[in-house]
Amino acid sequence: MGERREYSLRITVNGRVFRRVIIDDHFQKKHGESVDDFLILRLVRMLDGRRYWPDSINEDGFSYFKKDPLVIQGKPYRLVWTTHPLEDYVGVVNVFRRPYGKEEA
Repeated sequence: MGERREYSLRITVNGRVFRRVIIDDHFQKKHGESVDDFLILRLVRMLDGRRYWPDSINEDGFSYFKKDPLVIQGKPYRLVWTTHPLEDYVGVVNVFRRPYGKEEA
């Protein structure tokens, strides 16, 4: 199991207030040269005030979402994150740069 880092960050997503972001280090293996925690926190802030439908919900109640493109400085990224109905955090599962022309709405 990898390392996870926790940050205080208050955002509202899907009408729920989250007070923390927990970042899984999964992204570092393949995308560590183009993505860091600072960038991830900027991407997570872009979710604030919006609504998203989960792509899946697992048997433990975690909802999984993906959003792309999220564009920073003209570069598109995909953010994969999770929430749980009993927790106050957004869990970042993965983040990576998207090739131009491959973005989804």
